Amino acid sequence: MAADVRAFARTATELYRDVALAEKHHLPPHDHDRLKRAIEEVKYHSEEAQNLLKAQEQEQDDANGELGSQDWTSNPASAAAVLVHYESILRNKRLMLAYVHERCQKIKAFRWRLGNAVPKEIVDRMAPEEVHFATQYNRILSEYMTGAGVDDRLGNIDLTLDATLPPKEPYVKVLVKRDIGEFVTEEGKTVHLIPGSMHLLRRCDAEPLIVQGVLEHEGYA
Repeated sequence: MAADVRAFARTATELYRDVALAEKHHLPPHDHDRLKRAIEEVKYHSEEAQNLLKAQEQEQDDANGELGSQDWTSNPASAAAVLVHYESILRNKRLMLAYVHERCQKIKAFRWRLGNAVPKEIVDRMAPEEVHFATQYNRILSEYMTGAGVDDRLGNIDLTLDATLPPKEPYVKVLVKRDIGEFVTEEGKTVHLIPGSMHLLRRCDAEPLIVQGVLEHEGYA
C-alpha cells in the first residue's frame, strides 16, 4: 500500500477524471476496484496520522511525567506529516464524492433523455447502488409528473419529452426501424412493433423509442 500512497490521491484523481472527461451521453463502467483502492488509501492515511498523534502524545507524557496538551513546536516534522495525511484524506473524499455525483448526474440525464426504458447495456455499467438510485429517481419523477397533471383529457404530463415537439399534437406517426416485439403503452395497450410497420402513437410513448432509434418520426396526426 505504501508504494501507492506516495502519489497522494492519484487513484481517486484518475477515478474522477475518467467519468468527468467521458462523452456527454456515455457512462463508463463503475470502477469498483479503483474506488476500493482509494478507500484503502484513506484508511492508510488515517492510521498513519493516528500513529503520529499517539507517538507525540507518548513523547510528551514521558517528558512531562503527566498527561498534558500536545505541543508540536519541538517536532515540526511530525506536525507537518499529520497535516499532509489529513489533507490527503480530505482530497480523496472530495474526489470520490465528485465521482459519485458525476455518475448520478449522468444517470438522471439518461432518464430525461431516454425515458424510463434505459437500455440494458447502460444498466450493466452501473453499480447495484446506482441501479437502486435510478429506480428511486424514476419513481419520484413519475409520481411528480402524475401529480402535475391538471387535465384528465390530456393524461399525465411527461416533463421529459422534447420541448421542440409541439404540445398541441398529442399523437405522432412513426415508422418502426428495429424489432422489439410487443410494446405496452402508458395506457396499457399492447402494440406490435414490427420493422417497416407504421403506427400512430401518443408522443409520451413514442418519443423515448425515437431517441433510442427504435422508431422514426414520420409526422403528426
